[in-house]
Formats: sequence, C-alpha cells, structure tokens
Amino acid sequence: MRVAFDVAQTCTQKAGCGYYADSLAQALAETADIERLILLHHFGSWINFETAAGTAIESERVSAPFKGLSHEAGRDAWKAIQQGTREFPESPQIVHSCSYRAPRTPGIPLVFTVHDVCFWTHPEFTTEANRIECQTGLLDALKHATGFIFVSKHARDEFEKVTGGWLAHTGRPWTVIHSAPRRFPETNHSPANIPERYWLAVGSVEPRKNYEAILDAHEIYCRAVDQPAPLLIAGSRGWLSDDIHRRIAALPDTQVRYLGFVSDEDLGYLYRHSLGCLFPSWYEGFGLPVIEAMANGCPVICSDRASIPEVAGDAALYIDPADPRSISDAMAQIHSRPDLYSNLRQKGLNRSQAFTWAKTAQKTAAFYQTVVRAYRDIRRSDD
Repeated sequence: MRVAFDVAQTCTQKAGCGYYADSLAQALAETADIERLILLHHFGSWINFETAAGTAIESERVSAPFKGLSHEAGRDAWKAIQQGTREFPESPQIVHSCSYRAPRTPGIPLVFTVHDVCFWTHPEFTTEANRIECQTGLLDALKHATGFIFVSKHARDEFEKVTGGWLAHTGRPWTVIHSAPRRFPETNHSPANIPERYWLAVGSVEPRKNYEAILDAHEIYCRAVDQPAPLLIAGSRGWLSDDIHRRIAALPDTQVRYLGFVSDEDLGYLYRHSLGCLFPSWYEGFGLPVIEAMANGCPVICSDRASIPEVAGDAALYIDPADPRSISDAMAQIHSRPDLYSNLRQKGLNRSQAFTWAKTAQKTAAFYQTVVRAYRDIRRSDD
C-alpha cells in the first residue's frame, strides 16, 4: 500500500502529536505491508516555514516530496490539491493526518488520528487559539475523513460523548490503537549538573499537567522525609504558564530545577536514573510520559483519571490530582522503601512491553486496508 503520512508537526519543537507522527512514521517504514511511505512535511493548513528538522527516514521505500518546499510553495501545493487541480504526490492509496488537520483529499480516503478532545471537554486548560484550531480540524474531519484512529479507549469514548454518538450513527470505520514509548539512545553520559537522586516531572508546562500540585506535593515531601531528593522538570514552556514559572524561579535550584525542553538522549537518561516520575495530570488522551518512564525502569506516580489508568494498568502508584498530599505520601513511600521502588520498576518494565511502535504500526497498516475498502463501498453507494 502507498501511504501519504502527515509529519508536519515534526518540523518544529515536538510535543505529543509530533512525537506520535515521528515514531509511527519510523515504524511504518519498517512494516512489510507498506509499499511506499510518502512523508508530508506540509499538511493541509499546517504549512511550515522550515522543514529541515522534520522526520527523515533513509529508505528506498520512503519519499518526502514536500521537504524543502518554501512556505509559499507548500501553501500553494495544498491549495491546488484540495481544489483538485493538482495531483497528489506519488498517487497514494490513503492519507493519514496526525496533526488535527483534515484537508480535502479528492479521490483518496483520509484517516484522522484523534489524540484527545480536551479542547471541548476542558476548555479551561487551553487557549482560545488552540481551541479554535483543534475544533476546526476535528469538525473538518467529520466531513472529510473516512476512518478514525483513537490513541486510547478513553479518547474514543470522549469523542462519542461530545459528538452525540457520531461514530455509531454514521458507521464510519474506527479503531483504538495505543501509542508507545519512544526509543531513546542508550547513554551513561549524564546531562550537566544532574544530582544523584531526584524526582522527575515530564511534559509541557501548561494547566492540565497540574504542575501546581507537583510543586505543592514536593514541598510537603521535603518537610516529611530525611534527605529529600530535588525535583527536575523536563518540558517546554506551554501556554498559560507564567504563574507556575514565576513560582519555580522563586525556589532554590537545589530544590526544584526547570530544565526546559531536553533532547531524547538526555530524557532517556533522566528517566533511567530517576527516583520516580510524577504525573498528576488532570486530563490526557494517552499519557506518553507514563509508558516512557515505565519502559526505562522509572517508577510512576500518576493520576487516577482519564486515559492514564488504561495505560498504566497495575504498574503505578495512583493518586488524586486534586490532593497534593496524596502525591507526597506516594513519594515518601518510594523514598523510604527500596523494595517498593524495585517492585514498581519491574512492574513498569513488564507493563511497557505491551506497548511497542511495531505493534502500533502493524495495527495501523491493517486499519488502512479497512478504510480503503470502506471508501470504495461509500463511492459505489454514491454512484
């Protein structure tokens, strides 16, 4: 099968959607059922000014016809494709959107990945610009997409709730295919000035990640135990985060240190040597740091809501994200009980084996076949 695949979000500093696109593209390129993988570094209305940092795969089966195109050329190409006045590059049999864009793809079925619907269910955690962008993309998908991939059962259930059972009503093909942990380079080289013992929080600094509770919990923990470990925060600066950054800046860096965006190599090291990963998020469509921490032998303390229990299973310590003391209590347990640390570490490693990009790619390739058949049936019925 010839697949045109959206990697537009990999051209900028990556977050969840960009990591998903990059990892899945790499895995699809190694999947036998994919005859041709056509990477699209501009996609629909997501037109980049630079594409050099975007996903790159060295393979005879992989091409990147839009890589290197200027912003203006990418915009004009997509305008012509949607109008039907320009052929889609390399005649794909299916197009896969990863970035909440659902452009018209005349004559070719479109698969749309739904990462979450937080912009509808919890608008207080997003900006107006983000809400408009994601809502527009999802509403376009209801018009243009033939099939839908959800990264968790929770994401699918939330989608049906906010759309009034649209999938059940329309009969459009859909599937739940979990994401998986990234493959981090193995290294024993420590990032600069990293302490021997520390707690780790991973994710963009934004309201739904609940960094206020993390900081509150760490303060309680520091008062409750002997020789408390500092907190390291690895994640880019997100929206609506000025207050939390001011709070971090007022704390001594021997207690809390904000690392910002870190490389894959450094993040892998941070997971592998951490006392535990703190993830009291209010809402997730999947929860990538949970399974990444587990895959790297890092115990996890996480929320008991949204998609997170679906990912973590019985391999984490669950807390109430509204109660910082429940987080600090879990931290104190791991701090003082080496047996609990070892047990959670092993449980996490075992749990993570169920989540691999090879499995995700194989299931995705199989779903492409389902969508192509459904698209043919839809066109026949329209005729």
